Amino acid sequence: MNNWIEAYFVIDFISAGLLLTAVSMNALKRIESCVKAYTLNSWLLASLIFVIALMNGETHLYAAAGITVLSKGILIPLF
Repeated sequence: MNNWIEAYFVIDFISAGLLLTAVSMNALKRIESCVKAYTLNSWLLASLIFVIALMNGETHLYAAAGITVLSKGILIPLF
């Protein structure tokens, strides 16, 4: 991402989604809805890590995003 201002808007948008899903996990009463909110929160977190990796060009952040999607976004919600 060459344009830093657009990247920061994306980061702000994803951060707002993280905040909303975290608050909704506390407000929801049904476990199925809470797991769906957790999954969405995990995918948003991984996408935030990926955007920051694109901005900085650091390879270990790509690995962190992939591990986050695999563990928190796919494996944990299955169980």
